[in-house]
Amino acid sequence: LIVADYPQAATVGVVLLGITDYLDGYIARKYDMKTPLGAVLDPLADKVLVSSVFTGLAWKSVIPVWLFGMTIGRDLLLMAGWIVPRRRQLSSRGLGLGHAFNPSVPPVPVKVEFISKANTSLQLVL
Repeated sequence: LIVADYPQAATVGVVLLGITDYLDGYIARKYDMKTPLGAVLDPLADKVLVSSVFTGLAWKSVIPVWLFGMTIGRDLLLMAGWIVPRRRQLSSRGLGLGHAFNPSVPPVPVKVEFISKANTSLQLVL
């Protein structure tokens, strides 16, 4: 939507995604419905959203390319920070990375800090 010159629609979409992300987390915490898969997919969805928005903004030259590169690079490093310990954990059980989302293998704990949530929010406000 950003690249296609629909900034208002893109803004509405980002706001709606942010609201549903908050509600999803709130419901999961309030009703103790947290799952290992959700603990991985929620931050991943945040990364995809931020990366998509920043890609569109860089494409339209709204933000500098270096800022786009730093944001994408940071997100890739954060994802690697989960993949490496998960790979080690799976290797110790004789399993490959293809079992990364296997529910029978206990998850690598993913702790989402408040600063991470604040960072994602500030990136989207930009």
